[in-house]
Amino acid sequence: MLQSGWALFPLPMTRQVKPVPDLRAVLHLRRIIATFKPDILHAHSSKAGAIARLARLSSWRAPPVLYSPHALSIDLGRRYLAIERVLAHATRTFVAVSESEREDIIRFGLASRSNVRVIPPTIDISRFAPRDRSSARRELGLGGNHIIAAIGRFVPQKDPLGFLRLLERVRRTRPDVSGLLIGDGELSGAVLAEMRRAGLEGALAMPGWVADVRPYVAAADVIVSTARFESFGYATAEALAMAIPVVATRVTGTVDVLGRKSEWMFPYGDWEAGAILAGRLLDDPELRARSGYAGRERVSAQFERLLMTKSLERLYGEIMPVAHRTQ
Repeated sequence: MLQSGWALFPLPMTRQVKPVPDLRAVLHLRRIIATFKPDILHAHSSKAGAIARLARLSSWRAPPVLYSPHALSIDLGRRYLAIERVLAHATRTFVAVSESEREDIIRFGLASRSNVRVIPPTIDISRFAPRDRSSARRELGLGGNHIIAAIGRFVPQKDPLGFLRLLERVRRTRPDVSGLLIGDGELSGAVLAEMRRAGLEGALAMPGWVADVRPYVAAADVIVSTARFESFGYATAEALAMAIPVVATRVTGTVDVLGRKSEWMFPYGDWEAGAILAGRLLDDPELRARSGYAGRERVSAQFERLLMTKSLERLYGEIMPVAHRTQ
C-alpha cells in the first residue's frame, strides 16, 4: 500500500458510547500514531472525532486534529453536547460539510466562526446519472404505480417510521401510490410494527440493505427524506444527481443540498405537509421532471470533485507548517 502513497491501519470502533471498547480504540490509535507519525489527524464522524481527540489529549506526540462531524450527535441527547464541548479543546479546526453544519457548530458553542472551515463533499455525477424509470422497474420487478422511496439506515436520525407515516397520509387520497423503503438497522422491528399498524403490508416494498441503490432511485417518482438531522444529505444529493425530485425535512445539511429557499422541504414531524408536497409532484409529471433536472444542475455545479480536493489541499497546506513547528 505504501508504494501507492497510502497505508491502511484498521481501527475497531463501536457506534455507541462504550467506555471499555472506546478506551481500547484510543490506545490502538495512539500506537498507530507512534508507528505512522502523521502530521495531521483528520477524523470523520462523531465517534472517530472523539477517539482521535482523546488520543490527542492523552499523548504529547499526537498531531493536530481536524474534525468533520458529518452530523453532530447532539440531537441524540445532552450528554453528547457535553462530550463535544470538552473535546472541542483538542480540535485544531472543525471541517463542516455544509454551511448549515457550520452554523450548528458555532451555535452550540463548539468553535468560533474563524475555526470552522466548510468543505462540501463531492457527488459522482457520472455514476449517479439519470436512468430510464421503466427499465429500472422491470429490473427490480416493481409495478407501474406511482412510487415514493426513502433510503437510509433504520435509526432514529433517519426516522424510517416518519416515512411510513408520510406514505400513509399520501395513500389516503392516492391509494395507487406504493412505497419503497431501502435500508436496515436497529429500528427494523419498529418499522415492521408500524407497517402493520398503518395497513401498508401490500403497499410497501423493503428490499433491505442494498449495495447499489441506483436502480431503486431510478424506479421512484419521488424520493423522500424524513431525517431528524443531517450533515449533508448524501441520499438527497445522489437522487437529485439522477434527476429524481426530492421532498425532505428542513434540517441541517439538506437545506444546503436543496437550497434554503426550496419549496420542497417541510418541518420535521409534519408528515401531512410532507405528504402534500409529495402529492403535488405525483400529480404533475412535468413538474417532477423540471424539479429533478433542476436538482441535477444544482448538484453538478456545487459538489464537483475538484472543488473538494483543492479545498482540502489548501487546508492541509495551512496546517502542515504549524504541525512541524510544534513537534
